[in-house]
Amino acid sequence: MTVTLTETTAPPDTYITLSGIDWAGFEAIARRTRGGRITYDRGELEIMSPGRRHENHRHALADLILMLCRSLGMDLVAQGSTTLHAGNEQGRGIEPDESFVFDPAKLALVEALDEAGEADMSRFPSPDLIIEIDMRRPTRDRLAVYETIGAVEVWEFDGKTVRILVQSLDGGYAASERSGHFPVRADRLGKFLATGLPVRFAARERKLKEFVAELLAK
Repeated sequence: MTVTLTETTAPPDTYITLSGIDWAGFEAIARRTRGGRITYDRGELEIMSPGRRHENHRHALADLILMLCRSLGMDLVAQGSTTLHAGNEQGRGIEPDESFVFDPAKLALVEALDEAGEADMSRFPSPDLIIEIDMRRPTRDRLAVYETIGAVEVWEFDGKTVRILVQSLDGGYAASERSGHFPVRADRLGKFLATGLPVRFAARERKLKEFVAELLAK
């Protein structure tokens, strides 16, 4: 097996790409990588080291989802950046910024698998929502990987705009003006995030609560 390495920087994040990685190599790297985000697509493996601004956006969106669920009385499982895949026969795996499960049947299955100590993520149900932060022009077809694992909806944020992508009946994803899970429009969410959020927790939480109240008042 011949492995080649390429490193690129797209502030605030750094990317390392490895070519010629087999499935066993992907699993080994995923077990040993902490804090990075991995994308594996049939031999090509990318490790992204997130910068501070990237992480601020990630935390803000995760907090927003939790607040919306709390306000709407929705249950959920937050899976964070857990490595997701559908098994080695698919040859694809990924670590999103955040992933969530909302569907009651899926929640029951996740709970049962957790109680059984299951570690094979290919046995877990597909996520209902993925949060994806990418501050550069994507070089990997991450959506194709998300389609493989069956992610229902993906929110992409590039630092300026938000795209909400939902599963298409014809395969792949289609852009949508609003989320299928929450009363959230892509354009409005993008404008809110692009204005910048406080880095201090208390101030950011106040601003997020105000935004959630506005969303639910419509």
